[in-house]
Amino acid sequence: SVVFEIPKCTAHLGIGLVAPEAHIFVMNPPSILLCVFHGQKLRPSETMRRLVNFSPAHRHPIRLNDPTPRPKTRLPRFDGPTAVRLSSEAYFKSHITVYELPRDGVFEEKKMPKFSANGVELYYEIHGEGFPLVWSHEFGGNYDSWDQQVNFFSRRYQVITYAARGYPPSEVPENPAAYSQKQAVEDLRLLLEHLNIEQAHIGGLSMGGNVAFNFGLTHPEMAKSLVVAACGSGSDNPEQFRRDGVAMAEKLLTEGMEAMAQEYGRGPTRVQLMRKDPKGWELFYRGLASHSALGSALTYRGIQMTRPPVYDLADRMAQMQVPTLVMIGDEDDPCVKPAVFMKERIPRCGLSVFPRSGHAINLEEPDLFNRVVQDFLLEVESGGWEAR
Repeated sequence: SVVFEIPKCTAHLGIGLVAPEAHIFVMNPPSILLCVFHGQKLRPSETMRRLVNFSPAHRHPIRLNDPTPRPKTRLPRFDGPTAVRLSSEAYFKSHITVYELPRDGVFEEKKMPKFSANGVELYYEIHGEGFPLVWSHEFGGNYDSWDQQVNFFSRRYQVITYAARGYPPSEVPENPAAYSQKQAVEDLRLLLEHLNIEQAHIGGLSMGGNVAFNFGLTHPEMAKSLVVAACGSGSDNPEQFRRDGVAMAEKLLTEGMEAMAQEYGRGPTRVQLMRKDPKGWELFYRGLASHSALGSALTYRGIQMTRPPVYDLADRMAQMQVPTLVMIGDEDDPCVKPAVFMKERIPRCGLSVFPRSGHAINLEEPDLFNRVVQDFLLEVESGGWEAR
């Protein structure tokens, strides 16, 4: 079992007891709570299992009904053990220590899986066994944006997800030079090298789709296939895209992540998710609002605003023989023309268009997304995805 520790919180345990600076351990799945009072580990009785309130976003003790003003913060608040199930789990994990709970009841610290990508620590997860399938996330997401794909594909594949640099629990470099499209592709290569993987299916959406696409162009021998979803934003009007990017990065740095999320999360290519799956959109929004404002601003400046338009890569596309599936939503206007362009230029390319769908098609239509990708992977593995 994995146990999460919320550092030095004061907690109300449901029996009229407020424990100053106790360490609260929450099982995942959240069925049992364990507490540490001044270094003494105790297993609570059944009546003590109801953790009413805690907040890992604050570094000082929190008391219920405490009239003392708290520092103003835009960090998310987690209520009850359900916090481990939120899409903002990446933020939650970055503020806690993870322990293993062995049979003898002795706690041992468990290090979260990370590797060094040119000196920057990046977090990753591996689920399942089989041929490797790697997913690279979008600007508005994180490694857990792929949870519905992990649940589906880990039955057949070794599924690998990771948090890009600038996205906790990965490290957030403060040097703007640490962020670029080239470095994002190199981070993916270094991840495969770290895991001793010579070849894998490579997939991504939006920013991650660009990473997957450029990985195939740069390291075709390491890509068994490419899944390129919602790729190409900014290609149709790069100058306007860069101007908008300047304003977005400035907003992130001056107003914070939540202010940007209010606007970005309700954009014209995001309302489709809100319409189809309100709860799914809420999880997406919470995850987005929990990102690092600095990491997001530097990512946008260093990657989105500097990467070349898809159309500039036509000659390299024509030479690439990696089997490729391009996927778009038909209401994701910035990506429609670039997707058709890739279909026309890449020799072994198919195009899948999702009706009445926006940008985050893996969240909007997870079942359809998974079935289409599965059919593609099976076709590639059987040798049937030939050039037209």
